[in-house]
Amino acid sequence: MLELGIGPEAVLLRNPTSQSDESRILVDGSASFSWQTRKIDASLSYAHNSGGGGGLLQGAEVHSATALVSHRFERIWTVGLHDGFRNVEQLSSLLSTGTAISYRNAYAGFSLQRNIGRSMTFNLNYDFQYQVENQLALPETLFRRNQVIAGLTFNLHPISLK
Repeated sequence: MLELGIGPEAVLLRNPTSQSDESRILVDGSASFSWQTRKIDASLSYAHNSGGGGGLLQGAEVHSATALVSHRFERIWTVGLHDGFRNVEQLSSLLSTGTAISYRNAYAGFSLQRNIGRSMTFNLNYDFQYQVENQLALPETLFRRNQVIAGLTFNLHPISLK
């Protein structure tokens, strides 16, 4: 399945220190492609939009791309791989520092799921994140993170309301 989206976005930014305003009209867009068979799910996606800036920026222009693929073995196991990339750039010129503030982040990981009976699933996920920041005080900062998550998901049967 292919999905495409495009449209305008009005952004109003206010600098609380100087009480000055800046407004912009941006073009947001997205594209995604997904493919599914009985045992394989795959998807690719790209998006361009504005965001809050992740606590570092007053507003940001964001480019992101992701890829996912998973394979079901029998009815019990599912193994998946995923990766992605984000580029976040300062949107406001209200913070005139002479240096554009931005950060790039890439991640990759895998997931393992095992069905336990009809209503429970065991999940194990691993993610590696790599981030490079161009901040105000430091010319470039590097951030790396490894994350492991394990859990159980319970799938309750639908409850009929009469």
